[in-house]
Parts: sequence; structure tokens; C-alpha cells
Amino acid sequence: MADSKVDKSRNGSIKRRRQTIVCVNCRRRKTKCDKGKPCGSCIKLGLEETCSYVPDLGTQLQQRKSSDFSFEIPHVEASYINLIPAGMLVNRKRSGTCYVAPLTTLASVQRDVYLRVLRSVCIGPRYTNRKAQKRKGKHAGVAAAAGGRNAEKGLNKNANNPEHLDSPMKGLPNSLRYLEKLEEEAADLSDELAAKHWYTCKKLFEKFGASRKNRIKSWDGTEFSLELIPDCNLFFQHVWPYYVDHIWQLCPLFNLQTLETKIHAVYAGVKKAKYGIDDYACYSTILLVTLIVQVSVELSGLPDTYSSIRSIETERYLPAVSHHIFRGENFRKCSLFNLQTMLLLRFYQWCAPDDGDGEYLQQSSMLMGMIVSGSYGIGLGWHCTTQSGDFVTDRTISCAVDPSQTLEELKEYRRVWCNVLHWDRKISLLTGLPCLIGTTMRVHSDGNDGLPLPMLRYDFLLEKIARTISSCPTKVDFDLIMKLSGHLKQLMRNDLNDSNLDTVLHHEMNLVLLLLELSLEHARVINCEIVLHFDEYRDCIQALMEKILEVTHLCEYLLNFEETPTFARFYTNRIVELALRSVISILPSIILRSGRSPEAGLKATLTNFYKATLSTYFNNLGTDYYQAFRRMFSEKITLKTLNHLNETDPFETILEFYTQASKDGEPSTETRPIEVKKFIDLCDRRDGKKKLGELWDNCLNMPAGLFSFELDIDNLTQYLPFNQKLSEGEYDLFASFFSKASSSFLEVVKLLPSANVTDSPDNVFDNFNYALLDFGDNNNYDPLIFLDFFEPAA
Repeated sequence: MADSKVDKSRNGSIKRRRQTIVCVNCRRRKTKCDKGKPCGSCIKLGLEETCSYVPDLGTQLQQRKSSDFSFEIPHVEASYINLIPAGMLVNRKRSGTCYVAPLTTLASVQRDVYLRVLRSVCIGPRYTNRKAQKRKGKHAGVAAAAGGRNAEKGLNKNANNPEHLDSPMKGLPNSLRYLEKLEEEAADLSDELAAKHWYTCKKLFEKFGASRKNRIKSWDGTEFSLELIPDCNLFFQHVWPYYVDHIWQLCPLFNLQTLETKIHAVYAGVKKAKYGIDDYACYSTILLVTLIVQVSVELSGLPDTYSSIRSIETERYLPAVSHHIFRGENFRKCSLFNLQTMLLLRFYQWCAPDDGDGEYLQQSSMLMGMIVSGSYGIGLGWHCTTQSGDFVTDRTISCAVDPSQTLEELKEYRRVWCNVLHWDRKISLLTGLPCLIGTTMRVHSDGNDGLPLPMLRYDFLLEKIARTISSCPTKVDFDLIMKLSGHLKQLMRNDLNDSNLDTVLHHEMNLVLLLLELSLEHARVINCEIVLHFDEYRDCIQALMEKILEVTHLCEYLLNFEETPTFARFYTNRIVELALRSVISILPSIILRSGRSPEAGLKATLTNFYKATLSTYFNNLGTDYYQAFRRMFSEKITLKTLNHLNETDPFETILEFYTQASKDGEPSTETRPIEVKKFIDLCDRRDGKKKLGELWDNCLNMPAGLFSFELDIDNLTQYLPFNQKLSEGEYDLFASFFSKASSSFLEVVKLLPSANVTDSPDNVFDNFNYALLDFGDNNNYDPLIFLDFFEPAA
């Protein structure tokens, strides 16, 4: 019996409602009883193979008569992806515990079985304490013989007090003691190259060792010590103008006139019987402003400018700031000024070239939790922008409300609230963690009262994107996220063209959204393999490669663009470092899958691009950022591993390695993924005619031959970034360190049948005489400690 309903227009007629379906190709609607495939229109168009129907949900709704609609739009189901197919990973180490958020670089490795297998074969050698001590004695003897009297003095000094308090070795982590072996004989180097390498080693050793040692210091000075802050004339003639002209617009927290008045009061040196929370906040703000300005100057690339700022001794500033901000009494109460100082510390931690935010931005999340709770405690919230008429401040309980004071404080509240939202949303989009502020509102452009951060206008989009990801990482609406991200980027482009958005902040947020899209594209490729969507696989992996190119081109633009303000490089470098790190993490997944492509030379092209990206990453950021330099050893092993893989089917070489290890009776280690263990079990029981690749596909439950793809290698080569090579005689940091890095896989790979056996070019720094690193009798930086600094971890 036909389904019928009474017409809701109340004209008494009865309309028949047939259930219909729609062809996705020709958009022809058919009744459900006439669903033969292919339909007539698809036969005429030659689309018989792809003819399919989707149910029309619109037939359940009331239809209106209109001559404008000649066809109906079909309903397309949302495409959901799983960002954590391997489960939620929590890393527990002696130093702490950390949840691997779904948008971090480690999460991309965790979700991709190919990257997990690559990581398992790239693990460097580990040495016992006995071997480490033996190597330490060997290097000590070599350096003493080659370095002469100075090295011998260093040896005696180090032997008498191996953990000298003034030594930067005290502050260095085990993660940097890497080199497997340092040659005994000096290499035949030109004086210029040797001098550059010597200077680079000295700079790295002093910079990373001293910065970490100073960062972990505890404050043991006096409260409110005016001797610690910069000289008054130096601060107001050099530091303060630089901050106002170049730094403030990147983090517009303060009313500059009000802040300057408060700083003058501190320099006046009026002693008080008891200092309040705002006094400590102002004191810490002076130290932080000086720190940030000095970092900006040092990373600006202008060596001969602002010498007075460079010469400020800031080693004790960070411990002093941490002490005065996080004093025990300060946790009992909060103020607006104290909250602004905490946000300025948050800004410094983002830009700091040493340890900074750490691998997983965990420091950001912990500090932001305090900032958000403090914001609610002092009355910060959305009501500052949406209910400004109800905002009232009382200076004292008995006094009447001063409207002018209320208006100024309201503007200050709005400014701080914009910054809190900006940092909360940005960290959530970079990590996939939930926003700490779970509410949002639409704010019109004319309702900001000239606020310097227009990100308030985009907050409803940023919060919706972040909430869609963090609420259920196992079921993320891919199409919705990409649509919202595209709309947000268009809004920012419009504001940039209208001069309503700072260029630096636009590039940063644009790169944040691109990194989000890159993670989603990578997860979509993995999702196709898991749910066996081989018909979508080719488009997905092409989209992933296009997104990698889009990210790297923007990074190249920010690193090399001459019009990029030099004072802002300390700020943009941080997001560029995160972006290149994500590309370096994901790109090998395409290289390992290149055996599925019929294109010749794809693996070689992608590997060369990977090498160029690594070189750009370390040469531009390796000498300034500790987190970047410490990755060089592992990335050198990864690059050498990829170079030795088969050109036709790279992953086959890794499978042969595990097969050979099983035949040799090597015990299975915990670092091997469960898929590898399953593959070895199948390999032990396999028929001799079955190929290793087919066994691997069986482990993943993937039909053989269906997941092929093409990237148009000829066209791809024309658009690869980082094509500019270093000029002759220019120092290459990436090529100069860890060239002898090795792993158990690299030691036996040349014996495997499918390996790409190529002789590595000789490196002029392979035999560098590290005993030359004697920095003088009056310097505590001992060359023997430097050797131990690069020794493999015990």
C-alpha cells in the first residue's frame, strides 16, 4: 500500500509520497521499486561501472513547489576517519608521563604501521655502562695525546671532579650523547672548514649545555632584587623601545602606558614594608620583556646590531621569574597583572630556542590550565565582550563606581581574554587535546573596539574544529573539518587584504591549519587501508602529497622570504619547526609505500626530497633550537635506512631483514610492532612460492594489488621545494655531524638480496680531531667533556 500523508497546507488534498533513490552520477531520481543498475543515463554517458544509488532523505520532509529546482541534490554520507587506530598511547618514563595527543608527530607514527616498522629498524645501538666507561677512557687517551698539555689538564680536572658544578655537561641530557665512534686520526681539512666546524661545536656545546643548566636552576637570591634587572637607562633607551615597536603586537597583553608607569615605579626603588602580588608581577615582567627582546635580537640574523641588548646577562632571569610568579602566596590569590605576566611567560616558552615547550607541548597545557582557572577567578570570560554594560568594578567597598576606570579596566579584560582564547585554541589545534575553554560565541567585527587580536572573530570556527576532533578522535568528520578550515582561511585572507590582521599572525595560524589538515590527510590514507576503501586510496594519497608540498612551500617562504620581518623570526621559527618536523615524520610513509606505484624513480625522487627537507630543517634551526638538534642523530639513521632500501619495492628490504633475523634465531624484542611478529609467524609457516609482500598484505588483511597509486612523478619534480643547494665552501651542519651513525639494520643491510647497495660519499668531518676543541686554560668547557657529550647513551 502506498505511503500517503495529509497535506499540511490544509487544503484537504492527499499527496502521495513515494520513497525514491538518486543516482550519484547523473542525479536522476528513481522510485525504490525501479532500481535496476546501471540506469539509462549512465549507459549513455559511459558510466556503467560507477552507477550507484543513495537514499533521498529529503522525501521525508515537506516539499515546496518551485520552478527553480530542476533536480535534487543527493544526500552524501559524512566520511569519518580514526585518528588513533592503534589506541590511545600513554608514554611513561622516569622523567614523567605523557599522553600522545592525536595530532602530534608521535601520533602519526603510532597510527601508521609502516612508520612503526621503520622506527623499529632505525633504533640506534645502546651500550652498557661498562662499554660506555671503556669508550670514555679511550677518548680521554686519544684527546690527551693529540691535544697536548691543555688536554692533559682537562683530563686531570675532569678526573678529580667529574661533575664540576660550572660545567655545562651538568645540564646536558643523555639524549645528546650519541656518536658511536670518533676517529683517532685528524682529517685532512682545509683551515676554513676546520675553523667553522670548531666554532660550531663550541657554540653548540656552550649554548645547549649552559641554557639547560640555567633553566633547571632554582632561585636562591633575595626577594625583589633590583640588582638583577637591567640598568634603568639601558632598559628604557634600548629594551623598552624594541619591545614596543616589534614585540608587543605579537602578544598584545598590556596597556603600554600603564605598564611603563608601573615599571618606572619599580626602578624608583621605593621600599615597601610588604610587597604585593602586583609588585612581583611587575618585577617578573621586566625580566621577561628583557628575555624576549634578547631572544628576538639574537635570532634576527643581524649580528652587528643591538650590542647593548646582547650583552645583558640573563642567565638568572628565568629562575627568578618562576620563583616570583609561582610563589606559595601567589597561589592563594590572583590579579589581572599577575595573569598578564603568566601569559607573557607562556609567550616566552613558545619562542624559547632552548628546551621550550618540549616534545608534546605538555608545558603549555599545564601553564594554560593555571591561566584559564585564574581567568575565571578574576572575572574574565565571554561576558567581557557580550555583556559589557553589566561589567562593573569597585575600587573599594565603600566608594562609588568610576565610569572611566571601569571602561579602561574592561578594555584590559577584553585584551587579556582575547590572548587566553588565542593560546588555548592554538594549542588544541596543534595537539588534538580538548580546549580548556569549552564555550564560544560569534563576535562581529565592529564589536571588538579596536582590539589588536582579531582572532576573537574566528573563535567560533576554531572551537568547533577543535571540539570535533577532541570529542571523539576515533570518529572525526573529515569533510566537516576540511570545510571549516577552508572557510576560516578565507576569512583570514580577507582580513589580511583589509589590513585587519597582522601578517606574522596570519602566517602562523595558516600553518597551524595546514598541519591539522596534514594529519587528517595522513589519517585518511591509513583509514582507507584499514577499511579497504581501495577505490578512494589513490585520491587520498595524492591529496596527502599535495598537502606536504603546501606545508613545505609555506615553510620555505617563511625561512627565505626577504620581506619577513627579522624581529619576528624568533616567533615564526617555532611554528616552522613544528611544521617541518611533521613533514619529516610523515613523508617516509609514502616512500615505504612507493612499491605500490608503477612509476619508475618515485622512491629516489621522494628520498631526495626527504633529504633536502632534513637539510633545510637542521641548517636553519639546528644551531638555535635544542629540540631540533637532538633529532639529527635519529634522522641520519632514518635517511641512511631509506637510501639502502630497494628502489622498486622499498619495504621488501625491511621484510627480508626480519626474515633473515628469524632464520638466525635472533630473539624478538619489544620494539617490534605486533604486525611484524605476525609476519614472522606466517613466514615460518609459508609456502616457498609465496612472496614476502603477499605475506605482509595478509598480515594487514589487504587484498594484493588493489592499493596502487600514481603521483605523476614528472610533474611532481617541478614543484618540489628546497632546491637551492649550499654554495661551495659553505658550512653544512646536517652533513657535518653523525655521518657514522648506524643501527643493527644498517650493519647487515648490504647482505640482503634486494638492498640498494651504494657507497656513501666520504665526509670530510668523519676524522675530525676533536682534541682541537680546547677552549683555553681559563674556560671550563673541556674538550674531553665534549667527547663524552657526544658519546652514545649508557
